[in-house]
Amino acid sequence: MQDPKQVEQKLSPLHGEIRYLVECLGKVLMAQEGRSFFELVESIRKMARDLRQQYSHTLESQLLRKIHSLSLDKLIKVIRAFNIYFQLVNLAEEKHRVRRKRAYEAAGEVQPGSLEDILTRLKRKKISFAKFEKFLAQLSIELVLTAHPTEAQRRSILEKIFVIDRLLFEREFHVLTPREKEEVTRQIMERITLLWQTDELRRRRHLGTLAFAREASNRKAAPRQLERNRSANAAARAGDCDYLVDCGHLSLNRGLRFALNASMPSIASSVRNASVDRSASIRSPS
Repeated sequence: MQDPKQVEQKLSPLHGEIRYLVECLGKVLMAQEGRSFFELVESIRKMARDLRQQYSHTLESQLLRKIHSLSLDKLIKVIRAFNIYFQLVNLAEEKHRVRRKRAYEAAGEVQPGSLEDILTRLKRKKISFAKFEKFLAQLSIELVLTAHPTEAQRRSILEKIFVIDRLLFEREFHVLTPREKEEVTRQIMERITLLWQTDELRRRRHLGTLAFAREASNRKAAPRQLERNRSANAAARAGDCDYLVDCGHLSLNRGLRFALNASMPSIASSVRNASVDRSASIRSPS
């Protein structure tokens, strides 16, 4: 079990970035809708937070009365504000996965749950390749099609989220002057403003989002995943582990999820899964 202080230390950058993004969103809401609307959203958020920490029937009743008292137009705006809030929080959480992976790599350590970690643990437990291969033969890799309406996002929304994601990486991992940091913050708030001003619902049928997400995933995720698995193969050839993962058939175009957890960090909120086609195999090193 990890030391609570160490856990808090690891999560501290995530909490700090969430506070930063929430502050940016709050400034946008005040600029677009006024302080009274911002204070309404904040009061609902804090009441919901307090309810989660410790349930109170009185507080729940107050929250419900406040929500029921809102006009339809105001209620839609509140829902949209929280939707953007959760999109920003998701971005921060996904970026934290990349942050933690970079920390492990910088320290020369194997990240728990990664492909390298799996192979190392198999070797430590002295599991033979024949047994491992038999287990893999029982796995099922199936086509997954998501049709839930909450998963659908307009391309214009995705593009803005991608830009915010890139700016967050620039803000943390680039050496910036104070003026450059202010410029990054200005651009992030600009994209959040555009998110607020963009209609989330598509008024006509559109088929371009899947191609856009697939294009982004192929460009960003696939090369990095292949490189990590090549490194695992190289380690195996050097005698550091007993199994090789053949990644020659890695493909995002089939939409099949990668059966083994390789701890691939997401590059954007809509691109979360690497995948491998049915011909991918695991072989014993020669």
